[in-house]
Amino acid sequence: MAYAFIQDGKIVEYPLYEGDIKLRHRNTSFISPFVPPDNYAWVEETRAPEVTYTQIAVPNGIEYRDGAYVTTWRIENESSENIQHKLESYAFAARDKRNKLLLLCDWTQTIDAPVNQSKWQEYRSKLRDITKQSGFPVNIDWPEIPT
Repeated sequence: MAYAFIQDGKIVEYPLYEGDIKLRHRNTSFISPFVPPDNYAWVEETRAPEVTYTQIAVPNGIEYRDGAYVTTWRIENESSENIQHKLESYAFAARDKRNKLLLLCDWTQTIDAPVNQSKWQEYRSKLRDITKQSGFPVNIDWPEIPT
């Protein structure tokens, strides 16, 4: 849990933690649960906003909103190097998932498998072709498992 030191309505220091505050006020007895002294405010840590793989959410400080101090975020463009790394990671994960799905249905390709072989062959073909999809590796339309 983070706190801010507020003086004259302005944020002077952030982040501070319970231990930091206790060290600054060594001669003060604190109750449990911890209640900070005057001029310290608890800061609600908000979730980072949703971003695409080409962006990054960066902490941008804190602001007073609706009666409480909250963390704020700004969205920046991701570096081309990091975008490339993310794409490679997504592609690896997609191929790994595809390979596992293929392994799980290998048994359907035996001669005596009690399934509609053409449906399973079509499913397996669609799995092998995911890398040809226009959205690969970010947006993949995974085929439905035959019933």
